[in-house]
This record gives sequence, C-alpha cells and structure tokens, in this order.
Amino acid sequence: MSPFEPRARRVLRCALAGLLALAVCLAAASAAAAPPAAPSAPTTPPNPALAARLEAPLADLPRVIDATPVAELEAGFDGLPATHPARPLVALRLARLAAHQRAYARAEARLRAALATVDAAHPARSALSAFLERLTTRGRAVPGRIGALLPLSGPYAGIGKSALAAIRLAVEDAGKGATRGPFELVVEDTAGDAERAAAAVLRLARQHGVTGIVGPVGARESQAAALAAERLEVPIITLTGAPGVTGLGPFSFRHRLTRAAYARSLAHYALEQMGLRTFAILYPHADYGYEMRDAFWRAVERGGGEIRGAEGYSLRATQFNGPIKRLVGRDDPKARTPDDRWAEINRKARDPAMRIPPIVDFEAVFIADTADRARALLPFLLYWDVELRTHPEQNAADLAPKYGGEVPPLVQVLGTSAFNSADFAARVGEPGRNSVFLDEFLPDAPEAVDFVARFQAVTGGVPDALAAHAFDAARMLAAAATGVSDRAEVRRRLLGLRDFPGVVGRSHFNGDGEIDLRLNVLTIGVDGTVQPRWEEQGYGAPDTATP
Repeated sequence: MSPFEPRARRVLRCALAGLLALAVCLAAASAAAAPPAAPSAPTTPPNPALAARLEAPLADLPRVIDATPVAELEAGFDGLPATHPARPLVALRLARLAAHQRAYARAEARLRAALATVDAAHPARSALSAFLERLTTRGRAVPGRIGALLPLSGPYAGIGKSALAAIRLAVEDAGKGATRGPFELVVEDTAGDAERAAAAVLRLARQHGVTGIVGPVGARESQAAALAAERLEVPIITLTGAPGVTGLGPFSFRHRLTRAAYARSLAHYALEQMGLRTFAILYPHADYGYEMRDAFWRAVERGGGEIRGAEGYSLRATQFNGPIKRLVGRDDPKARTPDDRWAEINRKARDPAMRIPPIVDFEAVFIADTADRARALLPFLLYWDVELRTHPEQNAADLAPKYGGEVPPLVQVLGTSAFNSADFAARVGEPGRNSVFLDEFLPDAPEAVDFVARFQAVTGGVPDALAAHAFDAARMLAAAATGVSDRAEVRRRLLGLRDFPGVVGRSHFNGDGEIDLRLNVLTIGVDGTVQPRWEEQGYGAPDTATP
C-alpha cells in the first residue's frame, strides 16, 4: 500500500480485509459445531461372495467366519464397512492367526483398530479386549516362580514323585545365598495324560505366571506340553528320552539323553577310543530298537567304519537262534561250501548249520536292547561260535584247540545304558564280562555324592538317572530365571549356560535345545560288578544332537 494513496481508499481496503477474516472464522466455527461425518466408504470394493455369507445372523457369524478360508477373509476385510457386525469377528480371527504365526505387532494392530470402532454392546468386544490384554502381557512372569509338570498319580506316579523330590531339592538350593531371591515351586500332576499335561501348561503360564517349566516325563505328554508351551512362549525342559520334542520350537528344551544320542556317542567311542572299525547290530523289532540301530549305523559310517550285519528279533523272543544264524551266514547251509574241518568239529550236532564255519567278519556287536533280553541273547552268540572278548587282555590263541587249531576272532560286546545295573552285572555271567556301555549318572561320582545323600534322607532311596536329570534341569532353569520376569530372556539365558556343573556332569543346551553332556564309560569286571572302564570318564561325542 502506497503512503500517497488517498485516505478513503485506504479505509475501504482495511474494511474489506476485516470482513474476509470474519468470514473465515465463522466458517471454522460452523465446521467444529457440525455433527461428525459418517464413516467413509471402504476403499476396497466388497467381495460379493464374502458379503453374502456374512449376512448371516450375528449368532451364526463365528461359525461362518471359521469356515471361511483365511485368504478370503484377508482379501475382503478392508471392504467391510466399519459398522458391519461381522467386521470385529473377522478382525479377531485374523488377529489370532497372526499371533499363532508370532506376528504379534500385526495382531495387536488388528485388535486395536477393531476396538476403536466396535460398538460397546457387540458380543466380540470382550473377546477382543481379553485377547489384546493377553498379547500385551505375554512373556511376563513372576520372578523366581518355577513350574513342575510330572505324573504324580496313575501308573507312573512313582517316577513322578522321585523326580519331584529331586526338583524340590534343586529349588531349595536355588533360594540359598544372599544374591538370590526366594524361589517358589508350583506343581501340576499330569497323571501321564497328554491332554492333562497341555491344560496344566496353560494354568502354569497364565494363572501362576511361572518363568519356566520342568517336565513332563512321558513321550506323549511331553510333546503335548511342549506344543502348549511353544504357543505361550514359556521355556519348558522336558525329561523324556523320546524324539520329537525339541524340534517343536525355540522354547522347548530337553534334559535327557535320547536313545539316538546315546547310540551315536557309543559309536564314536568305539571308533575313536577303541579303534574298532567293523560292527554288527542285534536289535528288537520296536521303535527304540530301530532308533538306536539307525543312529548307531549312521554314526559308524560317518566315522569311517562299516556295519557288516544287522538282525532284528521279536520282543516276545525267548531264543535267538534265527537272527544269530543269519548274522553269521549259517541260516542256509545248502548255499555254503561244505567244510570238512567244521563238519568234524561239530560232527555230533543235529543242526547242519553247525557243520559250516560262522562268518564272523565284525569286531564288535552292539546289542540295542534291555538288560533282560541282552542277558538271554548273549549265550546264543557263544553257542553259534561267536567268541566274545570277556577280558581286556584275553588271548584268542587260547581258544584255538576248540576250533581245530584255528584262532577265532574275538568280538567286543557293546551295550546300552541298561547294562549299568548291579543286578544285570551279577546275573549276566561270563558272556557279559568286559562289555562296554555308557551312562550319564553315577551315584558315587564326586559331583553326585551330596545330592545322593540328601535325596536318600528325603525319600529313603537312591536317585536314578531321571531324578538326577530333573535335579540338574531345575537348577539350570533357576539359574536362568534368577531375577527375570521376561520368559524370552529366560530362554536366552538357558542357551547361554556353558559347562554348567551338575550331578550328571558338566553340560549345556545346544542350539536345538538338546542337552550336551559328557558320558561315563563303564564295563562289567571279572567280579561281576559295574566298573569304570580304564578310568576313561567324561566321554562325549562331538555331534550328540545331530540326527
């Protein structure tokens, strides 16, 4: 504006500017006072087929939505009007799916958006709120609170009560010391039932807020419990030796040696420490027999050895002529070349198979079975002229007169941890002497003496391997959970434990959640007792968790 402009014109310009500002203010005030606009139409056009299905009565909508493919719900969700009665229910279904996939941020966003528009009287509102609260509080636990999940009633109650006694001792230890807070143990009974085990996991996690769980023991209940724990992201350390638990997810651990891991460790020891290269396997027709046979076989071949024969037998077998005859090539005498020397040696034998020589082309035989069946089987090996190495310094030449001057090969017996039994060692006799087997727990080991004494004082009995594993598992969980309320952090700490000192020796969890530990090498001495073998202790295969 020029200072030389006439006064009247300047006054007129100022008046017009004031009127314009007043109009702008009045328009803004009118807009603020106006009722809220109706929700805008969805940007995604509705799916006609989906829209038609969702016109069902409100009471039927949950069933209709559950029956609708998820992809169709995902594609059509944005096309549903904000006021459509089915929209909150669809949002709940999609949020649950996202949470199952551990896409928690997406699930929470779905729930918050649905709660922002859902009517207060809509039946889905409470479910949306409850699920959102569950998601936002997931992983939170009460520091120092541990769950135990064991069969305390039913046919396996004795096993469960023994493990519980060991866990109580571990929790008692965890609460000692000035730097540790009090620990609390919450116990649930599975009765050996898978459904009860899964339901108990929910109670332990949601009602009691445990930082982690020790147990169960059985295969089916452990799998069911581990699945439930994975959904809730609760660390669980199962005590089962059956396969198929730790592979369920990152929160599942196992503090027990699987049969396959045992067989791998035994194979590695035989190859690397004993220098054996050729093997035979005798196994029962049962899942555990197949599991150990396959694991031992693979480990031998990976280590550069060779399996020369493998024969199975029925669980009901009381005599083992058939599998051993097949193992040494005596099952079909007509297919073999006659041997005059053997015919003379066994001229009084009724079975023509005895008149041909056995093909003993293996240095060791692995008996992948229980102690009772192994005790019944071993004499049949001797009967069919498989000479066993029953003493470390045995001289095969001493047996030459028995075979017409020919020196027979001596075969080393390899057994399962079931051989670690005073009863078996005393009753097996000469065939079982010098057999080699591994085990993870020795009650008289220096690291176990105090635990054994305390366990005996409480229960009146000697702890078995399961009780020892339960004790160490609870101590490891307590160490990881000290002062922690975040279950994901407990899981990370469990994986971070290294060379943890336990009554089964030093151990740690590998990346698959399996326990890695050092095994004791044992044998049966000439006096019929279980003894450490040549003072070789703490042996462990480098890949005990590898399939």
